Amino acid sequence: MTEPDDLKSRQQTIWATGDYSLIASRLVIVSELLCESVDLRANIAEEHVLHKYFPLDPHAPPDLWSTQEGLAKLFGDNIASLCVVPRSVIYRFRSPEAYVGALQIGLGPFMCRMATLSSDRQEMYRRDLVEALGDYNRSGDETLVLPFDYIEMVAAKR
Repeated sequence: MTEPDDLKSRQQTIWATGDYSLIASRLVIVSELLCESVDLRANIAEEHVLHKYFPLDPHAPPDLWSTQEGLAKLFGDNIASLCVVPRSVIYRFRSPEAYVGALQIGLGPFMCRMATLSSDRQEMYRRDLVEALGDYNRSGDETLVLPFDYIEMVAAKR
């Protein structure tokens, strides 16, 4: 197995550990916005719109994914056009603790990380995360209103 295939296999195993439907249900709006951006039709096979047709350097620095210039460099001559749109979504939970709880039962990478920690370290990690969420929480009360900014990228293959 090649290095990228090995990495992909490990990532799939880690993500499969969780209850992805719990996490994915919060991402429906992101998916709908992307479908609108590419004018996706019901009869189009998903492999025509997914990242499968772009050969990427598995060792490319992660920061290339965060700007239009970086994406243009990453994809190079493989694309005919590139459109990048900054987007935001808001996650809402009854509390920061509820959000962390959802991560613990739904997000495979978070679950795998927690499994490597002692119960004392898990509790410290949960407390630290809840505290860190306070810097981003826009609710003004005990609930969690958590903004996420991301970029939507649509590229047409050359």
